[in-house]
Amino acid sequence: MKPIIFSILLNLICLASFGQSKLILHKGAEREVIKKGKIIGVTLKGEEFKFRNWKNIYKTDDSIRQNLWIVDSIGKNYFDLVGYDYEFVNSYDTVLRKNIGKLNGKNYVIDSVIHSASRKRKDDKLICRIFTLQNVSEKQTRVRYDRIESLTFAHLNLKNVQRHSGSSHPHGFFNFPGISGDGAAIALLVILSVELTAVLTIYIVDSIEAQVHTYHLKDWKIQVK
Repeated sequence: MKPIIFSILLNLICLASFGQSKLILHKGAEREVIKKGKIIGVTLKGEEFKFRNWKNIYKTDDSIRQNLWIVDSIGKNYFDLVGYDYEFVNSYDTVLRKNIGKLNGKNYVIDSVIHSASRKRKDDKLICRIFTLQNVSEKQTRVRYDRIESLTFAHLNLKNVQRHSGSSHPHGFFNFPGISGDGAAIALLVILSVELTAVLTIYIVDSIEAQVHTYHLKDWKIQVK
């Protein structure tokens, strides 16, 4: 068997066995890449466009979040999407800064700081908002590319946001035991959309990467690799 034919067959076998790893949109010199774990909004042909008010990935409302999906796998003619329905319950706790470790393992943000009379930072009181995740259920769908009118997403990958939002973050801690894998990214999106301080959102996301854009597939060529 000639080497080039063997190479083609090997590639086909690999694609059939493991699936493709990314969906690439081309338009002239422009190029957008969608990989597994990407949070996207999908508008099918003939459907109403639901993402008009979605300008930044961390600024959403319920109507937008209900229509967001995570790319679970990428096929030659379709991709599989997964989403999550859930509820968040808020509560508050006041702790001394030196005792903030007692909240580790909980999802929280620091709403405000009451400075100590002694001016010692360790004795500052922190007003923390705690988020509890409830009623988690998963939903799945498979969408063929030729049925899609447009895709809406940001350059930013929320996996990167998660890496920067652990216990070492000065303004909060996020952990999602109720949602596994990439699903935690959507849970994080909910927390980021709650009224947080400008300081926190600046720490977490870059404003340019977080801008959301819509790509009409009639204007773009699709390549799956």
